[in-house]
Amino acid sequence: MLTRDFVVVTLASMAFMVAFGATLPVLPRYVSDGLGESDVAVGIVIGASAISAIALRPAMGRIGDRRGRRVLMVGGAVVTALGIAAHVPADSVADLVVARLIVGAGQGALFVGAATLVNDLAPAERRGEAASIFSVAIYVGLGFGPFLGEWILGRASFDAVWWTAAAGLVVSAAIGLLAPVGLPVTHDDPAAPLTGVARLLHPAAVGPGTVLLLGVVGFVGFNTFMPLHGEEIGLDDVAAVFLLFAFVVLTVRLLGSRLPDQHGPVVIGTVALAASTIGLLGIAAWLDPVGLYLFTIPLAIGSALLYPALMAAAVNSAPDNERSSAVATFTMFFELATALGGALLGVVASLTSYSGAFVAAACCALVGLAVLRLSLGPRLAARSLA
Repeated sequence: MLTRDFVVVTLASMAFMVAFGATLPVLPRYVSDGLGESDVAVGIVIGASAISAIALRPAMGRIGDRRGRRVLMVGGAVVTALGIAAHVPADSVADLVVARLIVGAGQGALFVGAATLVNDLAPAERRGEAASIFSVAIYVGLGFGPFLGEWILGRASFDAVWWTAAAGLVVSAAIGLLAPVGLPVTHDDPAAPLTGVARLLHPAAVGPGTVLLLGVVGFVGFNTFMPLHGEEIGLDDVAAVFLLFAFVVLTVRLLGSRLPDQHGPVVIGTVALAASTIGLLGIAAWLDPVGLYLFTIPLAIGSALLYPALMAAAVNSAPDNERSSAVATFTMFFELATALGGALLGVVASLTSYSGAFVAAACCALVGLAVLRLSLGPRLAARSLA
């Protein structure tokens, strides 16, 4: 599986996520401390990137299925770099929202292109494993990136973080130029509309995407409010918490890369959502740095297991020439979780506390568990018998 093309896609994605990850602990502080805005404003700014990513997802899927996956990877990295650079002159929430809309468009394009290429390069029976290995790049970025962002902010300024992140995204685009085009092998008329591609939502990905949305709200809350929650409980530098989260995810993804293929999305999804719920409730209840570190571990385990199992369930149910569209729909639900989850948890945090926001996220994970067991699971079982 670790071919030259697979490694190129993974490295381009890793460079992207290191750059993007560097902004994660910095952006909430910029909104809260730099601009003096409220927790609701923090949630709005963080979630704004999902709006453009969601709106453009069907077009991204169609471009990927018609023009190839590489154009999404390279173009997405360049557009994201422009969006991050636009943070430099932004001195209001409105300016930041515009910049985040640009970031969302680029981020969404890159991820659809990269994730589809990974599935193109893997056999159907190993796509859960491929997603696990590929996601190592994502979480290396999410682990090292925030550490880099905190380090730069502590020694320079907000602008230095934005410019460094933009430069890293240009590196990602350069690596992406080495990736294969990634067009599916099909005998269809290229001028004819592809079945399912023009749909707003690809049916194969709706069920897995819904469970993903509910399970990812906790991850969104962790990224958005953990830096501020850490300050509130006496932990000013939260880079080590992000690093712990990424280390656990990497360990589970590497050592358990075959678990989604061996046990299926229902079993692995159940474990993932239960672990996420425990982690979120523990972070909410134990208001001490020790508790934050301890319960970050089960939350990271849940995050590590959920995505690969659900991605494989979505992609394996879609025709080859609709694979980008299925990936676009599936990842659209992740963006919905970012937009709706960030805003929802921002309101909850404003009305209650950061602990209240983590409890609300845990409730979402429990609803996702119910949907998985009562709705998606029976449908996947029936499809496997058909």
